[in-house]
Amino acid sequence: MVQGILLDGDKLWVGFSRIRGTAIRENIAGILNKSKGKKALGTRIDGYDLKTMERFARIDTEKEGFNAVFGIYPATDQPATT
Repeated sequence: MVQGILLDGDKLWVGFSRIRGTAIRENIAGILNKSKGKKALGTRIDGYDLKTMERFARIDTEKEGFNAVFGIYPATDQPATT
């Protein structure tokens, strides 16, 4: 499920959160062999080059314990102010 998009010049960053099915749906899919051979991609942020239309980066956030993306925001060189 797309959870955030950031356009940065010719680059597009897209955040995805894992779609979590219920145990019943997963069991039914397994019984019907619909999930056989398919690998669910986890929570991640992918970078795409809009000129070549290819993915150039994938950041697996689940490895770091982040299981949801709520948005993608540009980084700045300025410190946060209160």
